[in-house]
Amino acid sequence: MNKPSKLTLWIIIAIFALALTYFIVYVSVNDVDGLRLRARADSKTIEELEELIERKELGWVAADLEVDNLEQIIASKDELIVELKITEGVLELYKDNLEYTLVWVKYADELLTFNQIPHFDYIGQTVLSDSDWEEIEEQVEHFDYVESGEDK
Repeated sequence: MNKPSKLTLWIIIAIFALALTYFIVYVSVNDVDGLRLRARADSKTIEELEELIERKELGWVAADLEVDNLEQIIASKDELIVELKITEGVLELYKDNLEYTLVWVKYADELLTFNQIPHFDYIGQTVLSDSDWEEIEEQVEHFDYVESGEDK
């Protein structure tokens, strides 16, 4: 019997290796069940990611609405501050007007008294009476209080 030569053995081993490699590649490529399982897992992951994106989008929308709401609150507070500043200015003018009027009423009373001119009983008895002066002083104190912004 003839012994096979080494070259023939190497060729036979190469053919078997090539066939084995071909078989392994064929089985791994045509592993339909494995591919289906991977596709299902991938599609499930994609669905979960889409749901997560939708939740995040809803979260962003809610946060955006909250920011808009806070901006509106800030704008209304700014408007209130402007209104209060205007009111403060008006109260300051009213206070100055009241003080100015009181000075002229006192001056008129002193002038009429000094010149011994009889003046209206209304001025002597109502405007310059102690109770009216107390009321006027209370109003001046009230405007000072409003101007200072302190709480009672």
